[in-house]
Amino acid sequence: MTCPIQFHFGGQDPYIPGTAVQRVVDAAAGHPGAEVHVQQDAGHAFHNDVAPRFHDPAAAAAAWDLTTAFLARTLPTT
Repeated sequence: MTCPIQFHFGGQDPYIPGTAVQRVVDAAAGHPGAEVHVQQDAGHAFHNDVAPRFHDPAAAAAAWDLTTAFLARTLPTT
């Protein structure tokens, strides 16, 4: 894969363990356009605002800021 890519994980996700996240981090290490972000206090699907069981507003806001900055840097403007 050569295109820019961004990953977001919750550090407290019971479905995606830290070892799996670390594999993504390791795989992305050789890719100059890859970013991996972990919201340490968030669980699974933390950006899902229609599921109160998962939604973490602070983590979602932080991830959204990272995402919009990533898109501004990587998408063509012309």
